[in-house]
Amino acid sequence: MSRLLLAGNDSCIREGLRMRLAFEPGITLVGEVDNDTEILSQIQMLRPDVVIIDEVMPDQDCFATITSIHKAYCQCSIILLSLYNNEVIRVQAELAGATVLVGKCEGVEDFLAAIRQITKP
Repeated sequence: MSRLLLAGNDSCIREGLRMRLAFEPGITLVGEVDNDTEILSQIQMLRPDVVIIDEVMPDQDCFATITSIHKAYCQCSIILLSLYNNEVIRVQAELAGATVLVGKCEGVEDFLAAIRQITKP
């Protein structure tokens, strides 16, 4: 069973992902945050296997947040959701410590495939 934490300031995106993840066997959404300041404390408390973070967050640069997560909880995989799926963003995400970048325009199946890939036993 893979445990996920969803971080994003857009409640519509979080709700859509929450509804879709409810149908995925072996995946449990353990929590949600809508700002960068809560992410580390929620990771510490909930111990997710995967953190899904939206590139657009209100409090901090998402790459700085990813770096903080990666340094504090290196065992946790990080999926960055980005409106811009290009090489520049991909390299920035990788350097920050993200496991994978998924473009928002790629569709839910690509998003689910990324989760399945990094949560394989």
